[in-house]
Formats: sequence, C-alpha cells, structure tokens
Amino acid sequence: MKKMCLSLVFGLMVVASLFAKKQPNIVYIFVDDLGYGDVQVNYPQGKIPTPNIDQLAAEGIRFTDAHSGASVCSPSRYGLLTGRQFAREDWDNKIGSANNACMIEPQQVTVAEYLKEKGYHTACIGKWHVGQTWYSAPGKKHRLSAKTDYSVPTTDGPNDQGFDYFFGLHGASTSSPYTYMRNRLVTVVPTEKGRKDKPAAPGWDFSTILGTVSDEALNYIDERAQDKETPFFLYFPLTSVHTPIFPAKSWQGKSEVGWYGDFVMESDWVVGEVLKRLKKHGMDKNTLVIFSSDNGSHGRANATHIKPHAVGSAQSHYGHNMNGEWRGVKGDLYEGGHRIPMIIKWPGIVEPGLVNDDLVMVEDFYATVADYFNDELGKGVAEDSYSIMPYLKGEKLQEPIRTYAVLNTFFGYHFIRSGDWVYAPFEGSGGPYNKDGEGGKKSKIPQSEHVKGQLYNLKTDPKQKHDLWSENPEKVKELSIMLRQHLKQGHSFGIDR
Repeated sequence: MKKMCLSLVFGLMVVASLFAKKQPNIVYIFVDDLGYGDVQVNYPQGKIPTPNIDQLAAEGIRFTDAHSGASVCSPSRYGLLTGRQFAREDWDNKIGSANNACMIEPQQVTVAEYLKEKGYHTACIGKWHVGQTWYSAPGKKHRLSAKTDYSVPTTDGPNDQGFDYFFGLHGASTSSPYTYMRNRLVTVVPTEKGRKDKPAAPGWDFSTILGTVSDEALNYIDERAQDKETPFFLYFPLTSVHTPIFPAKSWQGKSEVGWYGDFVMESDWVVGEVLKRLKKHGMDKNTLVIFSSDNGSHGRANATHIKPHAVGSAQSHYGHNMNGEWRGVKGDLYEGGHRIPMIIKWPGIVEPGLVNDDLVMVEDFYATVADYFNDELGKGVAEDSYSIMPYLKGEKLQEPIRTYAVLNTFFGYHFIRSGDWVYAPFEGSGGPYNKDGEGGKKSKIPQSEHVKGQLYNLKTDPKQKHDLWSENPEKVKELSIMLRQHLKQGHSFGIDR
C-alpha cells in the first residue's frame, strides 16, 4: 500500500512538473504527395535543393523507414488525426465521400480534441480532405453539387473535430469548388467556371494557393505569440505538391525538374518560413515540429491543365528519382507509394542530428504526444498508434517499438509489412497508374491465401523486383493469418485499447 502511494505521489509530481513549465507548442507540417527522394538529406542524388528541410533534419531526428497509413491522401490524414488505420473502415463507401461527408466517426476522439482537453488552442490551416457535410438548404444535407447552398455552414468538418480555427481547402487542390473556407463557410461563393468547368471563385488562381495558406499559417503563429500562456497545436497540411502542379510565379523556373521541382522548392521555402517565424517570437525552443508527407510521389512533372506530363515524368523527363531508389509511385503497395520523409525537431527532447532506421508511421504521432503527458489513452482511442518517445529521446532499445504495419493502396487493398517482409494478398500494384509496370486496373481482392499474391523481402530485395510468394508458402500463410487477425481484433498487436 505504501509503495502504491509513493508511486502515485511520484506520478503526480511528474505531471505537475510538466505543467510547471509551459507545455510545448506543436506544429505538424504535412506535405502533400512529397516523395522520399524529393528531400535531399534523404536522397543526396536528388536534383531538387531542400535546404530548409535538410536544416530541420540537422536540428532533429530523421526517420528513414517512416510510412503513411496508406499510399493515398485521405486515409493517411485520417490515420494521423485519429491514430487509427483507415484499413479498419469501409473503404469504398468512405473514400468516395471524402469531399461530402466526414470520414471520422462522431465517437472518435481526434488528436486535436485530445489536445484541446490539455488546454491547447488548435488550428487546421491548409488541405482538410477528410470530409464534411454540405447543405442544399438549412437542415437539408446534400452532396456537393450545383444545388449546394454556400450560405449554410457546413458540419462535421474541422471545427467539429477539435479545431478551434480552420482556413484552407475542403479537399485537394483538384477538388471543386475552387474556393477557400474559413471555419464553416466559404470565403467567396464560387460563381464562375474553373478547371474542367467546375465551380470556382472569381479570379481563382492555382499558383497562389500555397502562398495563401502559408500566409494564414504564419499569421496564426503571430497571433498565438500574443498569448504566452496558452500552447497551440497547428496542423498545417500543405496543398503542395499535389496536382495540379502550379508553383507560384516567382518560383517557376527555379529548379532543374520543371514545375514539379519548382513546387518542391516553394514547399521547402514554406517550411523555412514557419521555422523563422517561430524563432522570431522566441517560440522555437519550446515547439515540437513534425514534418512528413502523406504518401509517396506521383512525380507528374508539369501536371497542369495547360501542359500535362505523365506519372513519373519527374524521373523520365528530368532524371529526378522523386521516391529515391524505392519502386512504385503514389497509390502503390510498393515502397515508393508510402515510404515518406519524416523529421521531428523537439528541443530539450530530441538530440540534434539523430537518424533512426526503425519502422514508424504517421499514426504514431497521437500516442507519442499522449506519452509525453503520461496519459493512458482510453478504449477505442488511437488503436493503431505506438509511442515513439524512446526514439525521440535517443534510447537504445533491444527490440523495435513497431514490428509491423498494415497499409493500403489507392484502391483500398490491405497489405502488411512485418519485419523485412511485405505480404500482399493480391496481384499488381493496387494503384491507378499504368506506366513501366507501376499501377494498373482495379482487380478483385483475393479472399484466401490460396489465391496468388505477392511476397517481398526488403532486406535482400529493397527494390521489390523478386516475388517470393511461390518459394515461401509458410511465410505467406503466417502473414495471411497475421493480417486477418489484425483487422479482426480492431487494434494493433500490443495495444489494448
């Protein structure tokens, strides 16, 4: 009993000490479709300079085996915000409604809601793309269409998922209507025809989107600097380098990789501006900064409605390996589809210049933050999120924190990475593209391990060129059972919530 009391007192002292000093601000910069090889510190052979991202790595920890929750946008955002893999959701019904209904269930507690409970002011500035509800009239829910009444506030969007403030795009840059939103309303009603004759705000200019949302994020940091007592969480999902590839006019022609390279350079500049603004206000020493991508790159060098280039043209036209040496592109089961750049800077926690080669995922952000606050997350919260705090502290571990990961392709096909093995119970890439063998048509997902699939060993075959399915039936059976059990039990192995 006495021992328990002492433990309780010690625990309370630890919590008290955390709150005695100001809680850290948190900025998560979530780049859109940036490849592993687009960041020079990851891939020095790359042709696009990224000095600000490289400097962030020098000041923090860089992960070489980091992954998005899926090889496509919306599911990865869902995973980051909920700590839950989208593989557990009804893919066909939910992914198609990413612009028309929220993918996050009402009972789910997002990381933004969790941080609000900790006293944080929260903001989402940039690309939402996890859905919200629109109306044709007050009280009448309706899919986005010509009947949408833009004077009716949306529901189930960022402001209902834990964010005090939202500014940006409701979906991807390609998602109409082409107009900005501030909280629950559009800033300008789309009354003109834009790209592909979709509704657009008058004068809509794709080349100014990244600059507009970046200015808003910097202004938000300025505003929060006026309140020294309240910590803030800025979720900053960039709109670049998603198609249409449209860098600002001042950045066009800056790189050796066409507009794609220019767009990456502009994105790197945005990262630098955020870091400079934090430093300007003296907040850099008490701010956790996470930088990652939401999936691999498609590498469309000039994917605009003016001058289209095909998938992978950053490589074929300019010789730039946007996903490094990894096989595949956005949407694929192959590593290039979901192995992403990830860097974390946290003064006082992370020793500068660390490099970690263990498996981590964007879902792990949630549990890591909770670990910092010594919180036990409740049932049904962040079911697939592991705390990577030991890595951030530079601790040497006997075993990796995350031994496996379940991921999805563009079409929602589940596959599993366990140790060095990658098991996919289907043929083909699972993605939408069909170039140089990467991607193809949607095919039926096999219902049994007896149907031909794919098996790769990343240690002996990092480029995933040699399918070992027929040679390793026991490994196929083992991973098939593991994948099915993971999905059936509703939480990752080793997580009891």
